[in-house]
Amino acid sequence: MKTEWVIVIMAAVGVAAYLGTLFLLPLLQGPDKSYNVDGLKIISSQPPREALKELFSQPDLRLRLDLYNGTDDRNRAVAAMGSEIAAAFSGMEREIGVYGTLDGVPDGCDASNGNCTGAKLIVKYGTCNCVKIGEEMVVEGDSQFLKDNVVKMRGIIRLVLSDLGPASVQGPGPLTGFATANHS
Repeated sequence: MKTEWVIVIMAAVGVAAYLGTLFLLPLLQGPDKSYNVDGLKIISSQPPREALKELFSQPDLRLRLDLYNGTDDRNRAVAAMGSEIAAAFSGMEREIGVYGTLDGVPDGCDASNGNCTGAKLIVKYGTCNCVKIGEEMVVEGDSQFLKDNVVKMRGIIRLVLSDLGPASVQGPGPLTGFATANHS
């Protein structure tokens, strides 16, 4: 009888510890804040420049474009944003792997192609009209948002990469609001 109570108490302690970790860990990491960087909404738990420096300093970065089957108009906006992100990396002498998914399935990937997993940068069509930075950077928006913000994203990426890249590479110029973004 005593052993049964010990088992019940240990199980209760285990469940309480698990639930405590599940709910308290996000609170300890800090809530996500909304930053406005040159009119672009960025959601991150830390200042965007620092979060992106941490993300972009990782080896073997990959960019995933979430596309739709056929000639869907959403593909143009996603491809435009994706090509600007890739061009920003290339222009700063950084390599990045790029792949697409069609309706959630990687396209043109097989067992010999290891570049079709582990994307840390993602461009997709959606309703957020923002950039989310955490374990990965997700640029999500409708067609108008994605098309209207390609130059801003290129500038932000080049600015962050200029902090990390070779000294001979110049930054993109006047993104003065980036270092002192307003948060709400």
